[in-house]
Amino acid sequence: MAKKKKISKPVKKGSSFEDNYHLIPGLEKAKLPMIETLKLQLKSDKFNAQYAYINDYCMVHILMLEEVYLRGSESLIDSPQDRVDQFMYLVRSGKPLNPEYTQDFDLLPEGHPKRKI
Repeated sequence: MAKKKKISKPVKKGSSFEDNYHLIPGLEKAKLPMIETLKLQLKSDKFNAQYAYINDYCMVHILMLEEVYLRGSESLIDSPQDRVDQFMYLVRSGKPLNPEYTQDFDLLPEGHPKRKI
């Protein structure tokens, strides 16, 4: 007979990642559904890998993108994903794609010329 390995911590029935997010250091509870958070994380990783060399303020964090997404979901003018894309363009280029877009300047990274405190 083959010996079975014992699991050190049994998994509770019905437990999910959302229930155990606190077990991962540095991860805060997401305000968005998991699939949207993962999409934003992929966008953030791709953006940072592609544009981080431009300057020291050209980095986006998932929490920035989550906040922009939430603000976009409350807006009646643009979709949340469009708003995230506009924000990322602003971070990269230093100027907004649409001159009327000024709502998320407070979320820009430290040192960005358009950042408002």
